[in-house]
Amino acid sequence: MPFVVVADIEGDDADRIAGDQVAVVRFVVESESEDPAQLFHASHAVFAVEGEDDLAVASGLEFVFVFQLSAEFAMVIYLAVDGEDQFAVFVRRVIFQIIVINLCLVFAVVIFFWMAFHQNGLTLTYFADEFVQPTAEGAQSMVFDVINLFMVIVIVYAGFAFFGAKTGKAKGISALVMLAALAVIVYKYSVVEGSVSVSAPIFQQFNPFYVVALTPVSMAIFGALARKGKEPTAPRKIAYGMLIAGCGFLVMLLASMGLNSPDVQKAAAEGAKTFASPNWLIGTYLVLTFGELLLSPMGISFVSKVAPPKYKGAMMGGWFVATALGNLLVSVGGFLWGDLPLTVVWSVFIVLCILSAIFMFAVMGKLEKVAK
Repeated sequence: MPFVVVADIEGDDADRIAGDQVAVVRFVVESESEDPAQLFHASHAVFAVEGEDDLAVASGLEFVFVFQLSAEFAMVIYLAVDGEDQFAVFVRRVIFQIIVINLCLVFAVVIFFWMAFHQNGLTLTYFADEFVQPTAEGAQSMVFDVINLFMVIVIVYAGFAFFGAKTGKAKGISALVMLAALAVIVYKYSVVEGSVSVSAPIFQQFNPFYVVALTPVSMAIFGALARKGKEPTAPRKIAYGMLIAGCGFLVMLLASMGLNSPDVQKAAAEGAKTFASPNWLIGTYLVLTFGELLLSPMGISFVSKVAPPKYKGAMMGGWFVATALGNLLVSVGGFLWGDLPLTVVWSVFIVLCILSAIFMFAVMGKLEKVAK
């Protein structure tokens, strides 16, 4: 009777299937015996059960055995349907289903991240328009000058160039650039007079500013962790991104304590209106951008890595469909904005982010197994 033997191995192999997701070596053994165990001298045979061998469980075949030949090497033996190579096709289908299901789990989480993150175009902008102090003075006003933000970016990149430089000349140039940018900021501060108007649209500059300024910081942190062998996997980064997004709305919850509800704020007389410092919103954008840097590039990289080669385009499309659905659900914030207290509005997004993170951690084992 023909049997197909599938054994996990390391190294290159022409029979790798499903886009290098599983390395296999396949061969057929002819035998009159109906007992696969008699084909090998094994220390013991263990029937594959759910949770131990996903592929064996997914196959649904009657004769599935795991042979532990040594502490380092094991073979999984499946009874083939017939002498043809139908099992190889079946394995491809099973692994494809496992990969697609896990990617869909990630897509589901991504929907809620973008739903929360893109509140910067809705409820966070409403907050900036209705609850942030309308003017800023002194040092506070400098954060609303795009030139000052650009100088901060220059200082960050020049600082990394300084510490990464291997020659004295390169270090000197980097130091001069940092000093020049710092001099511009000092000069801008010396000529600050009066107050500046703080309008809601101006807060949209902080997310791109943080993305550009924090990218080298993020790369340096994860580079250092990678050198120590402690860098989180892509699925874990996505889960951490959801937790950090929840922390961003926690900042907004703290900022909103004691403030009117939106409807009350609109109806209140000038002296009865309540306002918050713009620093709360600036800090929220900082935290949310950290979450974005963890989730967005890592999610795209994860999809590209694990998707079967023939379906990479479709799976990347799935990522952007999830993003689009998240953008569509941004409108939920608009329905909440009105008579509800601000703390309730932000709590909804906190709960969604935390639940999404918990879900990611619950399926983390499967996601990391697929990512390997």
